[in-house]
Formats: sequence, C-alpha cells, structure tokens
Amino acid sequence: MDDIFSNQAPPTQISQSLDNVEDHLYQLSGASSDADPWLLRHCKFDDYGVRRLFKVHIRNAGGVPTREKIPAHFLVGERVVYDAARHEAGIDRHHDLRTELASPELKVASRFMKRVYPLVPVLSRSGMNLDAVHGLPSLEDLNGIPAHLLAAIYGSALPFASEDSFLYLMTSHEKPPMSKIWFMVYKFICENIHSPRLSLIQASILYIHRHVEDEHSYGVADTASVWSIIGMTVGLAHSLGLNLECRLFGLPHEEKSLRRRLWWALYIEDKWASLLFGRPPYIRSSEWDVSEPDDSDFVTTSERDPRSAADVSISFRHMASLAVIAESIQDGLYSLRASQKLSEDIPASVAAAKPLLQSLSAWRESLPLVGGHHSLRETAAGTQGPFPATIYQGYLTLLVYIWRALLRTTVRSTDPPVVIHVDDLPESANLLRDVDWGLHLLPDLNIEVQESRGVQSGIVKDLYEAALTCGSNVLDFLSGLDSHAFHEFWYSWSRKSFATISNFLTLLLVQAPDFSEAAWIAEHDLNNASESKIGWIFSCYAFFLYFGGAQVGPIFDAYDIRVLLIPGSIGFILSMFFLSLSTDFYQYLLSYGVLGGVSASLLFNPSLAAIGHWFQKRRAFATGLACTAGGLAGIAFPLIILFVSPRLGFAWAIRIIAFACLVCLVVACISLRKRLPNNKQAGASIDLRALADLSFATTTLSVFLIEFAVFIPYTYIVSYALRHGFEIRQAQMLNVFLNIGAVPGRALSGYAADRFGTFNTMCVTAAACTLFILGLWLTADGNQAKTTTFVILFGFWSGAAISLTPVCVSRVCKIEDYGKRNGTAFFAASFGALVGVPISGAIVDGSGGNYMGLIIFAGVLYALALLTFTIARGIAGGWKTCLF
Repeated sequence: MDDIFSNQAPPTQISQSLDNVEDHLYQLSGASSDADPWLLRHCKFDDYGVRRLFKVHIRNAGGVPTREKIPAHFLVGERVVYDAARHEAGIDRHHDLRTELASPELKVASRFMKRVYPLVPVLSRSGMNLDAVHGLPSLEDLNGIPAHLLAAIYGSALPFASEDSFLYLMTSHEKPPMSKIWFMVYKFICENIHSPRLSLIQASILYIHRHVEDEHSYGVADTASVWSIIGMTVGLAHSLGLNLECRLFGLPHEEKSLRRRLWWALYIEDKWASLLFGRPPYIRSSEWDVSEPDDSDFVTTSERDPRSAADVSISFRHMASLAVIAESIQDGLYSLRASQKLSEDIPASVAAAKPLLQSLSAWRESLPLVGGHHSLRETAAGTQGPFPATIYQGYLTLLVYIWRALLRTTVRSTDPPVVIHVDDLPESANLLRDVDWGLHLLPDLNIEVQESRGVQSGIVKDLYEAALTCGSNVLDFLSGLDSHAFHEFWYSWSRKSFATISNFLTLLLVQAPDFSEAAWIAEHDLNNASESKIGWIFSCYAFFLYFGGAQVGPIFDAYDIRVLLIPGSIGFILSMFFLSLSTDFYQYLLSYGVLGGVSASLLFNPSLAAIGHWFQKRRAFATGLACTAGGLAGIAFPLIILFVSPRLGFAWAIRIIAFACLVCLVVACISLRKRLPNNKQAGASIDLRALADLSFATTTLSVFLIEFAVFIPYTYIVSYALRHGFEIRQAQMLNVFLNIGAVPGRALSGYAADRFGTFNTMCVTAAACTLFILGLWLTADGNQAKTTTFVILFGFWSGAAISLTPVCVSRVCKIEDYGKRNGTAFFAASFGALVGVPISGAIVDGSGGNYMGLIIFAGVLYALALLTFTIARGIAGGWKTCLF
C-alpha cells in the first residue's frame, strides 16, 4: 500500500493543462462520488499531480486542499473508455466538421471578437495569440480551434458581416448557410456529451445565444429545447469542475481564466433564462464557489498588468454582477416559497424588495462616469453609454420584476373554484346544491377586505405611482434606442421581452380601444354632448376597424404583411397625436374614430391572420392566449389616464400612450411574419361571393350580432356608473376590472375551444353573457357590489367574442383563404359595431338617462347571437353532439 498512499503531500506540483491532453478526457470526482476525494488526497502523486492506474488515472487539481476548500481530483481516462458509452448509445464518432465549413475567414473572427466576445468571452485570447480584443488572429491559430467551436464562432459573427466591406460583399450575393452551421454545432453537442471538453461548453454557450433570423427556424428564445440545452450545459460544466474556484489549481493561467469566464457566462444565462421563463434555476448557490470575474481573468500571456484588460472585461463583469442580483430577485420574490409567502403581504413584500432595489442602485452607482454622470441614464432618450443596449435592458428588466412583485400584493386572489372530477359529472348538480357557499357572510367579508385595504391605501397609492415612474423610464429607454443599438449583440433572453412588447400592441392594444376615454371626454370637452353623439366616436373606430378587413384580408393573402403594418403604424401614431390635440366633436371623430379606426384595421386583421398561418391544432388556444394582452392593455391604459391626467392633463396622458405605441409598432413591423407564400393569383379584392356559402354566411351573421352586442357594456359601463352616483375614479376602475376578467377569459376560451370545439364554446359563452346581462346587470340598479361582480364576470365570459370569432371563421374556410374570409366576415360585422353603440346611446337619451332599455337591448342582441351561433354550428358541423 505504501506505493499508492502517502502521509505527506508533495512539496511542489508542475502546472499542466487538463483540457489539452491528447486522446484523454476528464471529469471531476465530486465530494460525494464513489471515488472519495478525502481518500484520494492520501494518494502518492507524481510531479504533475497524477496517480497512474490502469486506464483511468487520478489527477490532483493542485493547490488544494486548504482549510476552505474540499480536495479536488479529476478522473482522467483514455478516449476509448469514454467512447464506449457513445457506442452503447448508438452514436458513431463524429467526422471533422471542418470539411463542412468554408475556409476560415480572419475577418469573421474579428467581428466575433469585437461584437460577441465583450459579452460572451468564451474564447481564449492567449490561445489565439491576441493581445487586443479587436485584433486579427492568424490563419494558423484559427486552424487550431476545434471545428465545432469554429462553426459556432462563424454562426455568432456572420450576423455582423455588414460591418466589414469585404464580408458584406461576400455575403450579399450568397446568403450564409446559418441554419446549416448551427445544425452542425447542435449535432456535435448532442453526439459528444459522453466526452466533454471545454470546447464543447464554449460551443454550447454560443449555440444558446445564436442569432435567429430565419422565419422557419426551429429555435426561439423560450423553447423547451433551449432550456434543456442550458441544463445539459450546466451538467457538463459540473462534470468538468467549472463550478470550483480554480485559481489555486495547477493549471496554466490562460486555462484557469477560461474556466472562470465559462462558468460565469453560463451562470448569467442560467439566471436570466430561469427568471424570464419562470423556471427553477439549474445552478444552486450552495454548489459553486467561483469568485466574481475581475480584470486578471482577461489578461493574455503577453500582458502582465490586469489594468490593460479593463476595457475588455468591463461589460462582462457588470453583467455578471447584475446576474447575481437577478438570482436574488427570483429567489426572494418569485420562487415557489417566496410567492406563497408574499403574494398578499404588502409589508413583507416591501421589506423583501428594499434590499433588492438597494442592490440595483449600488450596481448602477458602480458604473463608470460619463460626462460626470453614471453611464446608465434610462431617462435620457437617445443617450448611448459605453455598454451594449442589452445590459441597459437587463437593468430595467430587473426593476420591472421588482415592481411587478410589489403590485401583485395590492389585489387579493379570488377563491379557487370547486373541482368536480369528470367521473362525478352526473351527480354534479346534487353536489352544487349541497355546498355551503356562505353567501350570508358576503357583506361582512366585503367590509373586512375594504378595511384591511383602507389602512394601507397610502402605501398602495405610492406603489402604483412608483411603478408608473419605472414604466416611464423603460419607455424612455426603448424610445431612445437607435438603429445602431439593434445591430449590436443581444443576449438570447432579450428576444423574449421584445416579443412581449410586440404582442402587447399589435394583437391587443389595437384590438381593445380604451373606452374609459369616453367617460373622460364626456366629463370634459364634450360635457354637453348626448350619449349617442359621443358613442359615434367609438362606434366609428370599431366600424373602420372591422370594415377595412374586407380589403385588408385579401391584401394580406396576396402581399407581404409589412405592406399593411407600416402604413397602419404611421396612421395609428398620427391618430393618437391628433387625439391629444382635439377639443371639438368633429376633431375627436376624425382623429380617433376615422383615422384611428382605419389604421387599426391595417394592424388588427393581419395580426390575427398571421396567427392562423402558424397554428393548426391549437389555433384557438394560440389566438386566445395572444388576445389576453388586450385585457392587459385595457388595464394599463386606463390607469395611465386615471393617474397621469390629474397631474399632466388628458393630452399628455394620450401622448404617453402614443409613445408606448410607437415603440411597440416598430418592433411589430420587424418581427411579424407570414408562413404561407403570397397568393397573388387569388387577387386582392373584396370577396363578397363567399357569402353564398351557407355555413360561412350564418357564421358571418353570428359574428355581426355578437360584435353588435359586445361593445355596448364596454362602452357604457363607465357612464352607467357615473349616472348611478359612483365616484369618477371608482367608475373608471370598472373598465379596469372588466379587462382583468377578460385576460383569463380570452386565454381559457381558446383552450376550451381546442378541447370542446370552437362553436360549442361560443354558444356556451354567449349564453353566459346573456344570463349575466339580463340577470345581474339589469337587476343591479346601481349597486356597487353587483355592478362590479357583473363587470368581472362579463369580462371573463365575453372574452370569446374577441378571441374566438376569427377562429370560427377559420373553421368554415380553407387556410389559404383565411385572410380574405376573415376580412369579409368582419366587414359585415363592422356595420353592427357602427350602429350598435349610437343606437344604445339613443336609447339612453330617449329614456331620460335610464339605462334599463340599453341593458335589455344588449341582452336581446346576445340572445340572438346565441341562436345564430347554434344554427351556424348545426349547418357547418352537424346537429349531433360532436367537437366542433
């Protein structure tokens, strides 16, 4: 045993690379592994820290153990040992990827070092003999890079080829095969997980951050495959011991620096992806001890002074420290235990958020000074600091997450529904009769809730005002982004936030015009106008929104989607600007009713039609999920008007909304795409001949009636409340509650439609809305509790009228004609939207301000819509019970 074990450690150990040993691979022997590291520390090691056995050897990391560190040993084996696992899995040795690539271009590597390396420093500058981050490596150095890593470098750098005149000319005539390059990288990663090296970690990190520009690409920022690749890469990193502090290891300096940078690059992606995807992180804080990166991790073998690497390391170091704060935010505010504890506890949430806000403030103060100020100036639109825009976005995103967690405490969650097992459905009626609902306790419960909220009303008000300030700062930053910012490198998770912004406007904001403006206009500039006259403003908006569909739909089928989005975006922003300047009735009518409606039609119809292109099996759920943001818009914009108007005036409240629309529309024009090719043979004219199809005609009639009915409560609920003595703020909050109910209603109606049938779901929701209008709203008589209950219930059940009507149209037409048929259907529905609101206003005026006639009128319309949907369902899907 004496030839194997020793009581003394060798006095010295020669530094030697782990990753560059020919035909050998290695993995860490963990603290609880079968190869006990506390036993291995007693082994005799040679001058290189190696204890040679048969085919698997033990490599002492060197420099450990210390009092703070556990013993660190690596099991080093010949490649044939690891290849055995590959053969068992049926994987052949991968051929050299270099044969699949074009000749290495030095300028491509230069683009990578300039654009990608400062934020994802996964390469070794020493290994490429680079002293400057913008330098050019030699061809010999590039040939020494593993082919799969070289392919990842190509894929990461080619999106910036336009910055180099030579690369621009080379790529302008023949598009680089980006999908093929990344597929080669992905295939190599999957086939070599049995034999990991640092180059595999490097390629995996670059693959996670790949630039997705092909509309048919399988990779997007938030797919399950990307999340799985992050988890796999974290597992490989643990196998190679990257989670251990390696500064004392007996390894070359450049290899230790690379290991530390790789760990922090992976840590950044894990923390941001887990926060934005809402999933538990793969990296646990108790399982790693790598200190934060500093300038010494970026020096090359020819550089001696760490200060020489400060310009190279500054972006990555600040992003790493920001990721640490992101982990604290997720753990302290959004983990399962934290959410359960803080969701309705305002004081505890504030206490948890304060240190996080202080950490963000300290991070901001640590930034370098530019012109006497810290470089991150989120309130100065257009200001470009020394950091890429993705870091600025990260800082503001964390602020948003903190304020979002604080605001969730201001509204109590409702009690969960009674769950009935599907096998118990025949007895469900008896079960519901036997349940003690405790309705006699509602008045007392209502008083308790009001009192508990009243004590903290000042805190809630301050939270909302601070959150609005945060939102204003975010809008200022986004509106200040110029074209140069969008040509920078962005982290992969950045795409998720831009996708959210795009969805917020194009599929939701334009679809849900802010009817709370009607109450404001009636109380101010048009206080002498009648209800029916004011209603014409919003009915014209709805009319042109749907009327334009008859022409917009065929144009969508025949031409590129941006032919509609760009002029629609310009017109909508102009309409909001002119609305803020309006004072007379005709100005409101022309700016919002006409120009706003026409512009919205150019955005609304192609946005919905584009969803139909990309989804077949889950089309209803996808449409419903997208339409949930309409409820979010209906929540956000009334609050902006409600809180900003008293301070800055109604005009500036509208302009703030317009600025938000401008940013969102720019992103929408960039991101929205069609899947099917342009069908110019079908023409771009109105297709009224489609009404000869009986199933399509009855479906169109159903859409006409439900669009006739649905806008009546949305438009007049606020004025109804004011007429019955509600305070102005209470009345306008009804519109917010209406949209709070609409958010889950639109999503769940889509899910129900996919499971039970689109027309079946429409019939059920139409019946429910009829019941609530005639049974609850009609009997409310101005009672605040009943009115609020009606608003929330109607918002929930009426969501299908917004999200499922396009899906109903798609069920009675071919997908290639969907744009044209959808436009034709809403062309007919536009006349219902045009006359529905003014007729309802005329009923109120003719009744001397009594709203009973309006409510009955809305209920009858919904009942007729129920009848026609039932008939349409029978004609199109048959009269037997089925999923249709």
